[in-house]
Amino acid sequence: MSVNDFFSFMDAADSLMDATDSPLTLLPGSVGAILAEASESKCLTKADRYGLMAAIFDERLPEEERQAVNRLLYGVLRGRIKVID
Repeated sequence: MSVNDFFSFMDAADSLMDATDSPLTLLPGSVGAILAEASESKCLTKADRYGLMAAIFDERLPEEERQAVNRLLYGVLRGRIKVID
């Protein structure tokens, strides 16, 4: 995933949030599960990306989980984690 792809993903996430009346909800423990799966498989699925999008928009997300999301995104930008459909 290139930097442009990443920003396109974030623009799409913003559009999705603007288009929906109800905010995305994140299940407890989801960030940890996504982090564990991505660390093992070196891939992010579409479902994982939606979970990360929900996490990014959750203002109550604990700092530890926010840092985990940042680590995943950094891994994608550096090419260590691949984005798959």
